[in-house]
Amino acid sequence: MKYEIIDELKKIVGTSSVLTDIEDLHVYSFQGPLGVYPGPRPDAIVKAHSEEEIHKVIEIAESERIVVIHRDKMMPQMIKNPWIMLDFTSPKDISTLRASLQKEKKPAVSVHEPPMSSLSALKMALSNRMLHQKCKKCELASGAACSGFCEVAPFFDWNETWSAKGRTLLIKGFLDGNVKLSKKLVDVIFTCTLCAQCYSPCTLEQLKIDRCIAFARHEIVRKGLLPECFKGLATRISEQGSPLRMPLRKRARTRWFSNLAETPKKDGKVLYWIGCLTAYRFPNIGMSVINLLKKGDVDFMTLNNDEGCCGLPLYQAGLWVEAKENAISTVEKLKASGAETLVVSCAGCYYAFKKVFPEVFGVEIPLKVLHTSQFIERMIKNCDLNFTELRTRVTYHDPCDLGRHCGVYEPPRNVIRRIPKVQLVDMNLNRSHERCCGGGGGLWTFNPNLGRNIAYTLLLEEALSLEVEAIVTACPMCYMNLKYTSRLKKINLQIYDLAEIVDKGCLA
Repeated sequence: MKYEIIDELKKIVGTSSVLTDIEDLHVYSFQGPLGVYPGPRPDAIVKAHSEEEIHKVIEIAESERIVVIHRDKMMPQMIKNPWIMLDFTSPKDISTLRASLQKEKKPAVSVHEPPMSSLSALKMALSNRMLHQKCKKCELASGAACSGFCEVAPFFDWNETWSAKGRTLLIKGFLDGNVKLSKKLVDVIFTCTLCAQCYSPCTLEQLKIDRCIAFARHEIVRKGLLPECFKGLATRISEQGSPLRMPLRKRARTRWFSNLAETPKKDGKVLYWIGCLTAYRFPNIGMSVINLLKKGDVDFMTLNNDEGCCGLPLYQAGLWVEAKENAISTVEKLKASGAETLVVSCAGCYYAFKKVFPEVFGVEIPLKVLHTSQFIERMIKNCDLNFTELRTRVTYHDPCDLGRHCGVYEPPRNVIRRIPKVQLVDMNLNRSHERCCGGGGGLWTFNPNLGRNIAYTLLLEEALSLEVEAIVTACPMCYMNLKYTSRLKKINLQIYDLAEIVDKGCLA
């Protein structure tokens, strides 16, 4: 198609609403839920926003003998003339997700395929063979359940290429050899929080798009296109025990121990895994956890400066060889500790230990793994902790790694409810449909501004209307992104880690 025509179309609908990149043309050539109806690639996609724009686009096309086909109409398999796909469908925004959740859900649909832990099953899932017939019959089809509400897509003018459906189609095309590896492909695949919100209403129980995207990153890295921001990540984790992009010494990991009344032991039945973000950026969280363990008279230990990183950032960046090596060495440290229970205050570390280690890398953890919310709940049930009143109104934010990925929803809420005079109010979208904070999946490293914009949207659209004084979360990444964003945007909300608010209300 002539450049002059493209320029004329851009004048009508705006530059960002005329798509000609090969990646966009590939995605938009597939229709229906998860792209189950393939068709020919258009020469351009034009996203119109009004009847006037539609009329002008058609007028130009007719004058140049260009075929115009409306999106979501059945496309012929062969089109000889240059053709434009005219897209004026409504975006699958947050209101679409809410509407999908109001529909009566069918029972989960088993597709009798291997578990998504195997790489062959991930490839099989991306081939769509197990999805076609189920998707076509689904009552939720054409809504957010199949197109996938994506926290990222609004910041790219709702271009479907930047949605979960678009990423899935690009990955399939990339693995099948129909889409070449390019900078844009890399940008699209890495501009994702791996939050798994996109298909949370879907009834296909083995549809794990976040793992498919993580697997695609691994394939991209294998072909030598590791994004610049992740170069040096494996070296930092190996040499300084942390992914943070700053020169660190291992002994600085526990420098804040000097502020404790007593340095944690190096032996005990319970091993508290502090985590990198807590150790280096938010020791206040670590101190609160340690205070609670001491108040509960728990026989606990830490690995001190030898702890290191769980390696989840390696998995998220596609560096799976290094991630597995790190998992194996981490498990050896855990075995050598002699502890029986591993308590983790980082949702990302918990997800790594509970799911990624055994299911992706085949590395089993020899200890019982509990998130601090679960361990504190157990302490409360055993009457190991006593509380004073805290008169405040809060909401709880479910971290994606703890909630959707690991199914831990009630322990944090149960703990908060046990603090006298704390009023807990849930966000409208919560638990398995909680909105992502924008910081996970490596997005904070790949595109921090986008991560903060997603956090701002969450604060603005979900939290402020609740008239709460604070947001409580159970993940240092969520804590960091929500805290920094609320300060940057001057939003008057306190951000607490769960351990902090519990420690605040706990008697000595």
